[in-house]
Amino acid sequence: VDSHLENDGIMAININSPVDNSPLLKSITNTISSVFPFTTISHIDKNKNFNYFVVGSKNVLNLKDLSSTKNPDLLKLAGKIISNSYAVKYNEKERTLTDDNAPIELLTDKTFLSYFW
Repeated sequence: VDSHLENDGIMAININSPVDNSPLLKSITNTISSVFPFTTISHIDKNKNFNYFVVGSKNVLNLKDLSSTKNPDLLKLAGKIISNSYAVKYNEKERTLTDDNAPIELLTDKTFLSYFW
């Protein structure tokens, strides 16, 4: 992803996880933060869904800039992102996904099975 971005580009993904400390979410965000030193995670609609919004950048992220949009739907989402976001720092002791080691299906299964059982 990094090689496809401009110097001031960002990458953003949506991840579903029942909890913010799941192996799936931690592995993905740790991998992103290994490349993008400014990584944030936001839990959208806490207590209502499993939706996490993750943004990574090589530059400082100012999520408050999102609130300058004129689109009412984006403004509502921006408010949720801003109020529920926190920084993620790379941790070399945590799993980092690679081309040779990315057991996404296993991590997904473990995450949701541990939540429901």
